[in-house]
Amino acid sequence: MGKKNKKKEFEFPLIDESEIGNEHDIKCAAYRGKVIHYMINIETTTESIIQVYYFGIPRKDSSRDRLNEFMRKQQEFVSSVISKDRFSFMFKFEILTFILKNHYKDFLKEHDYFLKTFEELINFRNKFAHYNYINYSLPLNPNRIALLYPTTTRSEVAFTTVDVTDKFMKEFFGKYQVLRKDLKEIESDITKRAITESPDSVRQK
Repeated sequence: MGKKNKKKEFEFPLIDESEIGNEHDIKCAAYRGKVIHYMINIETTTESIIQVYYFGIPRKDSSRDRLNEFMRKQQEFVSSVISKDRFSFMFKFEILTFILKNHYKDFLKEHDYFLKTFEELINFRNKFAHYNYINYSLPLNPNRIALLYPTTTRSEVAFTTVDVTDKFMKEFFGKYQVLRKDLKEIESDITKRAITESPDSVRQK
């Protein structure tokens, strides 16, 4: 019997982005990428704060076995809980809010903009990640991207647009920079507080 002819695998074409998207598509994709990229930094720092708050940090003089067990539990928490899709960015923000309102009241008094700005940037990030945009005629609006997202009420489902310009993005980066600095301050302080007596301790009181 002759050998069966092996079916040739489908080959996808290699094409430049300009072949599938116009100037608006490319600019919108760049904006989306920047927003999501920088908000990942905010999200991972938030995860780090939650992780250190609830697990603490092992002492340097801990035995190797206890240190390994601590690291195993910590990594298990990250992989099986905090990194799951259902453990949303907003839920992490709610946990951080709980920590701050109960243990960092002075910080919130001095940074009264913090929680509001944080939530605002999360919502902004979600719109960029999930909502479509209106492709305006290029000659008329070369520097304007409008996000289109649903606004649902009891009686109707409407759609709202948010104009995104270079100025709008600069405002986002300004808020991001301040929020990032504040989070690093919290992370540093919570790490100093969390030096534990042993890896088995939840955290030092």
